Amino acid sequence: MSESWFIAEIMQYLKGESSFWINKHKKTTLKFEWQDDYYVVSIGIGQLETLRAYIRNQVSRECGLERCRD
Repeated sequence: MSESWFIAEIMQYLKGESSFWINKHKKTTLKFEWQDDYYVVSIGIGQLETLRAYIRNQVSRECGLERCRD
């Protein structure tokens, strides 16, 4: 990735590549599509562990640990 990429370009790339991979490898029974919106925020190094814990808990809340291990 280039340093000059804008956040919108990065999100378009990440969503495009990941949805292509998910659909190619049939990770869902239906065609996978991202929603149009996204949220971006910057954090400082002091908040990194809090963010990691939030992400871990979000995964377990949204789909249960058994379904998300793959």
